Amino acid sequence: MVKEVNNFEELMKILQTTSIVIIDFYATWCPPCKMISPHFAKISDNYKDRTDVAFIKVDVDKMEEAEVEAMPTFRVYKNGRLVDQVQGAPPPKQLENWINKHTIKSS
Repeated sequence: MVKEVNNFEELMKILQTTSIVIIDFYATWCPPCKMISPHFAKISDNYKDRTDVAFIKVDVDKMEEAEVEAMPTFRVYKNGRLVDQVQGAPPPKQLENWINKHTIKSS
């Protein structure tokens, strides 16, 4: 499930309390954002049983602190630190593979 967050303090709390956070920074006026959004939501469904992973959407027009230069931008944070990002709307399977590589559990 994807959680909409447009409050910087709430975003910071999630980053501090969740091991892996995947964020979709988007704008309502952005056609590629609208195209990839349902795929991001579908990918998040694969993680509904994982309490250590959070999927977040942030409207950049509502959160200036986001400091994002291109929409959409997808970022992965681990333990509060930015570890990777993708700018633009990749093909859905490519986005899913990118997310999976950051969320694979170590044995």
